[in-house]
Amino acid sequence: MKISVVIPVYNGEKYLAKTLESVFAQTYPAHEIIVVDDGSTDGTAEILKSYEDRIIVRRIPQSGGPSTPKNTGMKMATGDAVAFLDHDDIWFKNKLQRQVEIFEKYPDVDLVACNYAVRYGHLGRRIANHFKHLRNYSRMNFDAPLKAHPFLLLLRENYIGTTSTVVLKKSLIEKVGFFKTGLRICEDYLYWFQCALSTNFVLCEDILMYKRTHTTNISADVFTMFLLHLQALTTAGLIGRDLIEKEKCQPIYDAAIADCNFMLGDLSFEMNKKAQAFTYYFRGLAASLSPSGFGNFLWRSFKKTVRIVTFGRFSRRRTKRFLRS
Repeated sequence: MKISVVIPVYNGEKYLAKTLESVFAQTYPAHEIIVVDDGSTDGTAEILKSYEDRIIVRRIPQSGGPSTPKNTGMKMATGDAVAFLDHDDIWFKNKLQRQVEIFEKYPDVDLVACNYAVRYGHLGRRIANHFKHLRNYSRMNFDAPLKAHPFLLLLRENYIGTTSTVVLKKSLIEKVGFFKTGLRICEDYLYWFQCALSTNFVLCEDILMYKRTHTTNISADVFTMFLLHLQALTTAGLIGRDLIEKEKCQPIYDAAIADCNFMLGDLSFEMNKKAQAFTYYFRGLAASLSPSGFGNFLWRSFKKTVRIVTFGRFSRRRTKRFLRS
């Protein structure tokens, strides 16, 4: 299997060299390495020039989002499969080899993703195992085709996490098409939904890469991330309507839409946009008129109302302690 590696980069001078070196060190050599420079204004061009005999470089005008450089690289790829790698992530040396072994074992599967190490802010920046921190870890199986439908699992959460874990066959791209442009975040989440309607996935439980997190990550804007997450879910509900009805999974979809709205409400409140917060809470309730949805609505609304009527005397932490006492 010939694997084309696609690396989109924008102002990546701080990390790009190590990222490229991690591809050169693979025990299963890449067929080609395509780097798409999305209008960088730092020293990225100089770094790419130093590797020009080992990589293919395409420079494009700044697109304002991750989809266009990915799509450009996918269209240039001549391999049997495409592997994505963000310019600030690091592959471990056996990543491609393990994923090729899985493709050979399960030839009907067109997409293989892997586990990765990442530092999560809510865990005090400790290195975490991505798969083991999924909310639905117990519902999943690894190193074999997913037993549950990959689309329905995606409704619960984006278990793939980052494009840098994914290798997909060129034949799947020909069926599904390319990443939706115009989205700064969550374009990959929507794309996995599209892929899941055409093939099963295998998730390799081995940790095969390290995902860097830093303040320049495009997903650092949490409110925008959840807003676009909601947009991706809404689109997924349209393209997967027949499957959702067939599998009787409408409550799962409704709960996912509700959770997104509730989170947007919480974030709005912390941004001191109280009216907007309650608008999102009511949207969350309307999306899922279930006992859990109603309970979620009441709990969040009550906590925020307490903070309003006490004129902010109770912080979020103090309110939580007060309500539990």
